Amino acid sequence: MSTEPEDLAKEPPAQDDRAATRVGRSRLTVVLYALAALLVLALAIAWISRERIADNLISSELGKRGIPASYQIESIGPREQVLSNLVIGDPKRPDFTAERIVVSIRQRLGVPGIGAVRLVRPRLYGTFLKGELSFGALDPLIFTDSGEPFRLPDIDLTIEDGRGLIESDYSAAGLKIAGSGNSRGGLAGPAAASDYASAKAAGLIGEKVGGYVAVVGAGNAELRRIADDTNIKRKAVYSSKAQEQHVTIEEYAFATGCNLIAKTSPGEKYQAPDGSWKTRTSAPPVRDARCP
Repeated sequence: MSTEPEDLAKEPPAQDDRAATRVGRSRLTVVLYALAALLVLALAIAWISRERIADNLISSELGKRGIPASYQIESIGPREQVLSNLVIGDPKRPDFTAERIVVSIRQRLGVPGIGAVRLVRPRLYGTFLKGELSFGALDPLIFTDSGEPFRLPDIDLTIEDGRGLIESDYSAAGLKIAGSGNSRGGLAGPAAASDYASAKAAGLIGEKVGGYVAVVGAGNAELRRIADDTNIKRKAVYSSKAQEQHVTIEEYAFATGCNLIAKTSPGEKYQAPDGSWKTRTSAPPVRDARCP
């Protein structure tokens, strides 16, 4: 019998060798299946635990900045992440709240990053006391020690039914905002005070010499609506009071305007006798010589 290599290659393996081969293959198959099962299980656990992992990351980042917050995670996915019922600061007197925050993920060179953010019914509360602006628990995020001015991140931002309230030494200013655009480039949408008192306190609407109000500067449709509504109501009162006192509506309106300008608070706008807009200081306003 030839024992040349080519002849040996043609001979079938021995019984023990075949058995060993089958056992080796079966064990390798078991190991591969086991590894595959473990991998699937690990992926399943990671997917199931993604919200807990995200929760830990969010809590850690907020904790590093000393920002107290509570929230609920609605969903965490590869393209979209949703938080709801966000409350920053003291829950009894929060500094910021949002009904929902929807974050869209964008792949940049294979690396995931924030592409867009949608805020649903956000509410921001702040104070401007003794010349210092504060947003409570958000201050560590906004006012840093870097010496550089605060800048919003470069993202596409959409705000739905946003409101804000700034309390000052003299009054409170309420604002509302809605729109979309790049956060650094500005939003395309309305931004205005929500009522006359808030608009007046913010210096967006001022008292005129003739007893009526007007928008300071260009303004927008919402501010013009507030001014028009205020003037319609005032004219109705002036008409009634003028008839009672047997004077013209213009005379009564002018006299009332003098009193309203005299009662303006520091920071509010009023019209000087020359028609220019002035900002009320702690000093008395410029008085029209025709005022009684």
